[in-house]
Amino acid sequence: PWRTDAPPAHWEFTRKTRQRENEEYEPRQLDYSTGLPMTDAVRGKG
Repeated sequence: PWRTDAPPAHWEFTRKTRQRENEEYEPRQLDYSTGLPMTDAVRGKG
C-alpha cells in the first residue's frame, strides 16, 4: 500500500453505498431505494 498509516477502506468507514453502473447496451438502471432512473452509482447512506 502507498500509505501504511491509512485505515482500511470499507463502505462502513466512508458512509457510502454503490450500485452497479449499467453497460452501454443495457437500459438505464433504476435506483434501488426509489425505483427512479439512477443519477449516480455512489450515494450517501441514510
